[in-house]
Amino acid sequence: MGAEIGDDRGAVVRWQQPARYLVVSAPPRLRQAVNAAFSLLQDALRGSLEMEIEHVFSDDKRIGCEGYITLFAIAPCDAGALAQQHGAQMPQADADGWFTIAWNRSFELTRAVVFVAPDLNDKWLRHTALEEMFQALGPSNDSAMIKDSLLFESSTTAGSHGHLARVDREVLRLLYQSLQPGDRAGEIEQAMHRSWDFADDVIRAQVELARPGA
Repeated sequence: MGAEIGDDRGAVVRWQQPARYLVVSAPPRLRQAVNAAFSLLQDALRGSLEMEIEHVFSDDKRIGCEGYITLFAIAPCDAGALAQQHGAQMPQADADGWFTIAWNRSFELTRAVVFVAPDLNDKWLRHTALEEMFQALGPSNDSAMIKDSLLFESSTTAGSHGHLARVDREVLRLLYQSLQPGDRAGEIEQAMHRSWDFADDVIRAQVELARPGA
């Protein structure tokens, strides 16, 4: 449940209001990948979090606003001006996708900005769209622990899944059924012992990742 960059929040963040994706001027291939990713996430969160998706043009006044996850079809290496305009973290030049999330003092997610490079090959485009859209829901840290996970990444390799692994669905279920914004490592550990379906060593590793500074 930690952050991919600069884990200084020290607590769970998640949407309390519906997760509303605005997809800005996406070409057909990315549009298809985004729609497929949305369907997977919506299915995993059915009954736990209301979700919406809308494809919009670049003049839509809601772009980048509170209450929305705005997804731009642009390579992160070309997204510096958009990142600055919308208060997003500056993307890494070699990234295929990038996201920034924002939350309030109650650790409720209020806004997100996502960049996905539209010219990736089909397999990597599906993976990148799904990963960034998943991370914009709150569980935003990569992990080197479980190779089946959408978020798997080690020092030498990264996953290329275009689907949600069992562990990814379990993380979403835990986050949106068993945790609340502001929960810390102790509450995560208790929730995992109540309902997590994986082995104890995985539980301990996941909890450790949630601790400040992990």
